[in-house]
Amino acid sequence: MALIDQQYIFGIRVNGNSQQISKLSISDNQSNFDYICNVAIENQWNGNGHFRLSIVNSERIEGLPIGKWTLLKGRIGYDWGGSSASFIMEDENGELTERIFAGSGKGSASGFSVETLARSIFTKANEIVERFPSAKIVNAYQKFQSAKPTKRLLLMYKETDEDIYIIDRFESSTIKPLSAYLDKFRELETLLKGNEDIRSKRLLTQATDECVKVIKLLC
Repeated sequence: MALIDQQYIFGIRVNGNSQQISKLSISDNQSNFDYICNVAIENQWNGNGHFRLSIVNSERIEGLPIGKWTLLKGRIGYDWGGSSASFIMEDENGELTERIFAGSGKGSASGFSVETLARSIFTKANEIVERFPSAKIVNAYQKFQSAKPTKRLLLMYKETDEDIYIIDRFESSTIKPLSAYLDKFRELETLLKGNEDIRSKRLLTQATDECVKVIKLLC
């Protein structure tokens, strides 16, 4: 197993909605930065574990403002086979997102970059601010994406020869997953419709196109 440091420190300088992120050592002067990001290991056992990512300003107030949003905290988890980064944000109305996936990498068996995964959190957080008007819409969009059935699942009924089993398979692998997917689309559509924010209009167009493509898999 590759060696993993217990703690990583990053200094953040803010310029408008952009951030300049620098990796620091413990001895570096932190007062030159607007925010300090600390990535510290919380649990570690047999090649598995996770880091907690926290951000504070000079007054020890947690969170990094990005536009009208705030990046609250992040998490980097790893095991022998892989690693991943995720985070939670707060929108301008005080609503929280569910955990958002930021990126993935190698596992502890082959070595992975905590710095790369930490930086992916900031990149993805900026993308969220650019694409989404609210945390509710982020959450609804993620549920819509998670419910998306694969082509193989939708067409699995064709692999069955006997008619009675075709009906059962069609109901379980086609009708139910597609119905659940459409339910999530309608929930997202309700939030996006009538919203004059250009981001909502773009998301509605994108989600509609995706949904139509899934339906056409049956044609």
